[in-house]
Amino acid sequence: MMKSDIHESWENFFNPDVMRPLLITASIYITAFEFLKESIIGQIRDFYSMSPFEADEDSKREYREMVLSRKKSPLYASLDWLKENGAINEQDIDSFNSIRTCRNELAHNLFEKISENSFPDIEPLFRSMVDLLNKIEVWWIVNFELATNSDFDNAEVDESKILPGPVLVLKMMVDVALGDEANSTYYYNEFKKKTRSDG
Repeated sequence: MMKSDIHESWENFFNPDVMRPLLITASIYITAFEFLKESIIGQIRDFYSMSPFEADEDSKREYREMVLSRKKSPLYASLDWLKENGAINEQDIDSFNSIRTCRNELAHNLFEKISENSFPDIEPLFRSMVDLLNKIEVWWIVNFELATNSDFDNAEVDESKILPGPVLVLKMMVDVALGDEANSTYYYNEFKKKTRSDG
């Protein structure tokens, strides 16, 4: 006779009603993390290249000296740069560490988490991802895009009204993964309405 906990583990593993939503949620979480990671690294890398083509050697050297030299990991070097420049704080880095820990658990131990019924509660971490990405993206917009645009000279900018494109994409991922039927289909329905009205 199979022990009840082992039986339950195998039942969870083979049950599509258990596996399917967890696999989808884990996949979206891992994808969302990579999206956040690329934003953290890519914005700074692009800032130092300042070229639509390939960065010259001086730009590459400055990027190495000003950013990559901070930490062994380009990701944590970039977080340190953002912290020094006032885009994020230590609490944001702690939040990122929690997000990353969960990502690693899902990437390396997903089937164990499912079979052992120990799948993490990732909803608050999804929300933390959106909040962190929004904070970083808005900082770039306010301090670089708007600051160098003469149309916004002496203008009062309400940062809460800024919705960066990458944040919208990540929020859509969260709503699709965790939202109810109305939230998960909202973007698709709005897209269909818009395309019909434009046509």
